[in-house]
Amino acid sequence: MNFIILLSITTLINCQTMDINILNSFLFHPRMASQQIGANDHLIEVEEGIKVGVRFHLINTSAPNVLFFHGNGEIGPEYDDIAAVYNQRGFNFIIADFRGYGFSNGTPTAENTMRDAHIILDSVQKYIKENKYLGSLILMGRSLGSVSVLELAKRFPDDFSGLIIESGFAEESPLFELIGMTADQAGFQKE
Repeated sequence: MNFIILLSITTLINCQTMDINILNSFLFHPRMASQQIGANDHLIEVEEGIKVGVRFHLINTSAPNVLFFHGNGEIGPEYDDIAAVYNQRGFNFIIADFRGYGFSNGTPTAENTMRDAHIILDSVQKYIKENKYLGSLILMGRSLGSVSVLELAKRFPDDFSGLIIESGFAEESPLFELIGMTADQAGFQKE
């Protein structure tokens, strides 16, 4: 697989060991939004009773498809204007929220965010295939979303033609220092 890596590299982490309340409260700042009439919104069930919102901005069945995971404190609908720019440039743009963000329900944690990324990817791939959007698939993650896309790129490298990282964090130690913890206290282990 040939990846285009832009702006920074994010360290892949074992998030199962990071689910400490203080860490999750630092990492996640969910905000709600309503679904918009006429938007191509989908709710993907990631766990029984828990659904995550994904918004599709599709323009052409042969265009490359960008699957985008946003940053903390952001919500998918805020990217509608940026999606229009991607569409003008010839890309389909698909925005995934996290649990509790946008029109999703549930509570995000480091662990379920990583698990959910796999389910979101599977659902998006099925949708674009069933609807004949046959262009290549490119992953894009901004800030917190970079962790999700790097997890997917690591697990399924042959599924993507590109990887874009915007404002990813290059190492974890400054994050722990910022909240007054060490990696050992958080139970952090590099994979």
